Amino acid sequence: MALEIVGSNPTVHPCAYSSADKSTGLRNRGSWVRIPLGALQPTRPWGEENLPTIQEPCNPKPEGEIGRARQNTAAHCIERLIPVVSLLALSAAQAGCAIPQSLEPLPPPVISFADPTSEVSESSQLITKHFTWSYWPCGDYEWTWEIQIPQTLYDYYKAKPRPPTKDYSVYVTDQKDTLYTAKLASKLEEEARRAHLDECDTIHFAASFVQQLAYTSDVETTGSDEYPRYPIETLVDEGGDCEDTSILLAKIMHIMGYDIVLVDLTTHIATGVLESHGFCGTYYTHNGKRYFYLETTGEAGRIGVVPDEYRSQPAYIYDIAPMPVITHTWEATAKEREYRLTITVENVGTAALNDNYVLAGFDAGHSRIWNSVRSGVFDLKAGQPVTVAMYLDVPAGRHTRLVIHVVHEGHSVDTSSSGWFNT
Repeated sequence: MALEIVGSNPTVHPCAYSSADKSTGLRNRGSWVRIPLGALQPTRPWGEENLPTIQEPCNPKPEGEIGRARQNTAAHCIERLIPVVSLLALSAAQAGCAIPQSLEPLPPPVISFADPTSEVSESSQLITKHFTWSYWPCGDYEWTWEIQIPQTLYDYYKAKPRPPTKDYSVYVTDQKDTLYTAKLASKLEEEARRAHLDECDTIHFAASFVQQLAYTSDVETTGSDEYPRYPIETLVDEGGDCEDTSILLAKIMHIMGYDIVLVDLTTHIATGVLESHGFCGTYYTHNGKRYFYLETTGEAGRIGVVPDEYRSQPAYIYDIAPMPVITHTWEATAKEREYRLTITVENVGTAALNDNYVLAGFDAGHSRIWNSVRSGVFDLKAGQPVTVAMYLDVPAGRHTRLVIHVVHEGHSVDTSSSGWFNT
């Protein structure tokens, strides 16, 4: 079932704020879905799109610019969810014309990637980065912070393929860079205490560090239309676009102990912070909680302030929690009337997914499969690949294609197919 974009139910509380602004795929690659643990079930709509709501009680501070939104639950994160029970297995006789000696998956393959080390070497060449930022209530006073980041860590993330998901929490929950982002979180907490900032000001102070990083487009800096950065990449590159700064701020504030979410709009990404005393402006209700919008681009973003162009847009809300992301690749070669199929299934997410299996066969149309074969059950830790080999009898005299499903709890969580051919 396809993921349906539906309206969120944002609320805006009147404040003195004013808003100002601002597949083909690759060869040998299966299609993908985001798989939240314990939530593999058909998606369901949230209803009509709604305008933001405004909250009344507040002692507003001077305003600034901000972002936008879309709401979902765990079920909404599943972009394709095919109930395996609907795939009717059929058998077919084996005789007929010659079959292709090899098949290639559609769409074609990604560059392989392997983490060469389990630990990043502290003795490697270091990248020194120096940051200066200000916080508007403190006038012209500037804070400074310097960090040294191993070149190998930066290179690791630059080489790492982007997980095939729109849920960018997978970038936040990756742990290899936490040692360094925790140093930034500690610095921000320390300086906020020294300045005797309350909770609201502390959040704005942390956001101001990220908001003052340079805004750069992915096309200009990477040559890609869309290139989400891991937090370390954004720090070393000293900037990025909206999803990059939102990922970085979510990582920092998550380490600081705040309940923060990612707010995904049609053309923009921002963050949302759990309601606390004195919050006002636009919020989104998610899992019974109110998350107030917080922009991460531009220098004057305030809690609850959304630019006019984003106010009516639907939002998905993504929790900051480890999640699995399942992909697979395969090869098939023929011997007489049989295909030998080798499938590598990989979890490129940040949480384990257990009790999975591969179902493969030949497309019979109408959600039916000829001569289906099922692999044994296997578990996938975060970052772990598993390779399985299967033998499929080819149906005779058919116009068909090879189809492969990775199955978890009765649903196809990742699927791919070959081109059509005659047997």
